[in-house]
Amino acid sequence: MVSYTQSSLLASLRYRIPGPDNDVKRALCDQLELGLSAFYTHLPQKMSAFGIDPIAQLRRLKANPEQNFTRQLIRTITALKDRHTTLRLPQPWTNLVAYVPFVIEQVYENDLPVYVVTQQLYGFDEIPVGSVVTHWNGTPIHLYMNAIARETQGANWAACVRLGVANLTIRPLAYVLMPGEDWVTLNYIDPEGTAQAVTTPWRFYTNAPPPAAHGAASGGATAAGYMLGLDEQTHVINKFRAEATEAPEAAKDVLTTDGILRYGVVHTPTGRCGYLRIFSFEVPDV
Repeated sequence: MVSYTQSSLLASLRYRIPGPDNDVKRALCDQLELGLSAFYTHLPQKMSAFGIDPIAQLRRLKANPEQNFTRQLIRTITALKDRHTTLRLPQPWTNLVAYVPFVIEQVYENDLPVYVVTQQLYGFDEIPVGSVVTHWNGTPIHLYMNAIARETQGANWAACVRLGVANLTIRPLAYVLMPGEDWVTLNYIDPEGTAQAVTTPWRFYTNAPPPAAHGAASGGATAAGYMLGLDEQTHVINKFRAEATEAPEAAKDVLTTDGILRYGVVHTPTGRCGYLRIFSFEVPDV
């Protein structure tokens, strides 16, 4: 496990990695246009359902490749709202995961969404587990979540929100752009009911490529995973969470972590419960 204090600042990468030249950009537009028009059978349905025209967008981008090329390319593919049709960026982005060192999840209280810190990554303990987040960089958290959700590939609003929550603090840079800010200031209510604030920088983690013996593509899923239509972005997020988190303190003595599995017996106020967490279904042998 990598110490949080030893991991690298994401800001150190900003503006330092050159993009492809214009000839490569135009070739990418041509290849994506061919793939969508000749092989993507869902294209008419997607265009009708979401009011989009990715072919026209690609042609416009090819004519003006200097205009935020990577952002526009990702948005064109994301607008298809298809988790199995994904654009994966090349090295060095392929194996990089941007993160702030905690996990925020959504629950409902009195039919309203509440955003709760549920895990700490790499030992970061400045925000207690159970804290309720109210603002992200001064923006009410529910408004910020709506903006994040609109940029996901969810085919309906519930799926967009779920994917937005998953990408809120952990972002695989092979599939999404770098965050626009270098650090995050969170306002939250701690478990004792006290209003607090904390500022922490975005950092990045380098994902080791899967073993070649399993037929894996660098930084992502195996060839078998592609054949199954694996949601590779979620696979990377789950893999990162498995490596960056430990079992809860109260359960460390009773839970075993073994690869993609965490299991054991947990004692709760209502009795003994079996616990099983599966971090990924992408395995060579079921």
